[in-house]
Amino acid sequence: MLLAGIIQQQREDRVILVDAAPGTSAIPARLEVTPPRSLHELATARPRSWEEASGFLAKPQNGPWVLSQTTIGTPLSYDTFQAAVGRLSRYAAVSVIDCPAGLTSDLSRGILTSAHAQVLVANNAADVQEALTWCRTTNHTSLLSRTVVALATRSRRATTETKEAQGLLSNAGIPYIRLPHDRHIAAGSALDPVRTATTTRDAAAALAVTAFDLSLMEKTS
Repeated sequence: MLLAGIIQQQREDRVILVDAAPGTSAIPARLEVTPPRSLHELATARPRSWEEASGFLAKPQNGPWVLSQTTIGTPLSYDTFQAAVGRLSRYAAVSVIDCPAGLTSDLSRGILTSAHAQVLVANNAADVQEALTWCRTTNHTSLLSRTVVALATRSRRATTETKEAQGLLSNAGIPYIRLPHDRHIAAGSALDPVRTATTTRDAAAALAVTAFDLSLMEKTS
């Protein structure tokens, strides 16, 4: 939500935030919007214009367009996801996708391998090591060249685990941005960008810049 919001603030064209985490609808709840129709419904529809496609999305004030799985409890396959998001790609400049947690599902693998850049959220060294090991043992090391890690801090002070994670990432040559603890975000209530700390917004902007840089390097290499 932070990433999509900061990108939308800097662009005049459309930015779409896709909630692909099955069964949660956390993004619409925190942005206080209700998409009129679901990702599943869009996958079976054939919108012929932006006006038709936008009927499946919600738009918070000054925020990105939101597509969500409002069909709670219905499994989401990568084919369904691609059918829905593929219909929107012609109408938007940027799509920010919230993936399911973990790296092992077919949905996560499909989204990651087709994306131009990845932002991996990690809390500690164990998270980082798990991701590195998965990429190396499943022949997905190419993903690392277009990945930036958001090191989410759960308290005001950097923990030993955070420093260990920084060491692992530095040794692997993977860029990372430390996302500081933010009381407003941690509260779990409706997300108001104005109430987030300046350091939080700066970190989100740095993540966006790094992700765009990586996506351009991937396309030109």
